[in-house]
Amino acid sequence: MNKRLISLALATLLILASIPVAALGSLGETWHAYVYTSNGKGLNLRQTPSTDLKPIATIPYGAKVTLHDYINKTWVEVEYGQYRGYVMGRYLTYDKPGPKPTTKPAPNPTPKPSPDYQTSLKQIFSGFTFTHYEVQVRPSTSGGFVHMRWAPTKASDPIRDYHQNDVLTVIAQNKTWAQVVDPNTGITGFMMRAFLTEIGVGGANSGDGSGS
Repeated sequence: MNKRLISLALATLLILASIPVAALGSLGETWHAYVYTSNGKGLNLRQTPSTDLKPIATIPYGAKVTLHDYINKTWVEVEYGQYRGYVMGRYLTYDKPGPKPTTKPAPNPTPKPSPDYQTSLKQIFSGFTFTHYEVQVRPSTSGGFVHMRWAPTKASDPIRDYHQNDVLTVIAQNKTWAQVVDPNTGITGFMMRAFLTEIGVGGANSGDGSGS
């Protein structure tokens, strides 16, 4: 696995706010990130994953931290110098940020999502749980393929196609869909579980993978 794999998984979690990502501790490697705030201010480091207590330190904009674990969709355990505690993950980036912003950018007006759209997103990303195992792609025919999509719905656009025996890592799943990572490229997306077979478990699921 590489750093891009973890970066893409974290980005997916922060953007969609509903997709679980595997804890860093299970990967057995050391990962780093940088403090990035839109106003250039420092990031509060707290003793617990909560705002109830006062910060134990303030990490400057652009400072490098060591990642230890993702606690939930809001908090990440990090180490900075002699301190170890918790920060809000949305203020971290895997790319070193540019110079500190001097002025607050004017917000771009965006249309407010309708209640139906919000409900639809909750339904699409419901039921996902943490997991971590290797799978092989199993289209219905040896010459077929399976779509990796950007969201767990057939209405979303494909990111890339995978073929018979391609190996992927599952990091989250619900009853129908799996969030998968390509260990060779770090690309993250979603595939229907009917077209994936866990490595080491006998029997392949069947189906028309070319339309998944």
